[in-house]
This record gives sequence, structure tokens and C-alpha cells, in this order.
Amino acid sequence: MRKLLLSVWIAVAVGAAGVVPDTAGNSAASGFSMLRADDRGRVLVESRCLGCHADADVVALAPGARAPGLAEIAERYRNRPAEIVDILLNRHPPMPRSLLRDDEINDIVAYIGTLDGS
Repeated sequence: MRKLLLSVWIAVAVGAAGVVPDTAGNSAASGFSMLRADDRGRVLVESRCLGCHADADVVALAPGARAPGLAEIAERYRNRPAEIVDILLNRHPPMPRSLLRDDEINDIVAYIGTLDGS
């Protein structure tokens, strides 16, 4: 967990500012790994999160349940990326268990950090 939190802070501090190479040596990643961390995070959010966390004010999931939109998440967790990591690592209903790798979580946190929260 400590390593992941350190990675998050690094991703937030420098990942959005430049190109992050594929450190795993996966040359088959077809350029995805050469995107900036926040750009990779945007792709991940668009493909895995927007079904429930669209930019609408509230997305109804079930009676009494709601998923905050991305703008609300960005505003609520501004300058608190470790809390986003905790949310993604620890399941909380109605959010399903996250099957994200550590690097994907870091990329999503970097992307959310670019949102203005409004």
C-alpha cells in the first residue's frame, strides 16, 4: 500500500507533466504506454467508469443509491489522491470490486487531478 501511495503522489506530481514510459517493457502496448498518465486515465475512465460516474449531477443506480459524477469526485477529493486510491482498492457498495492494476489506478488518479471540479 505504501508503494502504491508513493506511486500516486509521483503520478500526480510529474506524470501529468510529461510522457510516462512503459516501465514493464511491454512493447505490445501499441503506444498506450507512451501517453501521459492523465491521458491513459481518461481512456480508462471513459471505458470503465462512465456507466455510473457520468458528468451528470447524479446517476441513479438503485433506489437510494447514487454515484457521483466525475466533476463531483474531482471537487470532493481535490488534493487528496490517496483517498481516491483507497476508494478504488476497497470495494464499497454499490460500486463493484475494482479489477484495476496499480498503474491503472495511478493513471485514473492523475486524470481526476486534471478535472476542475465544476
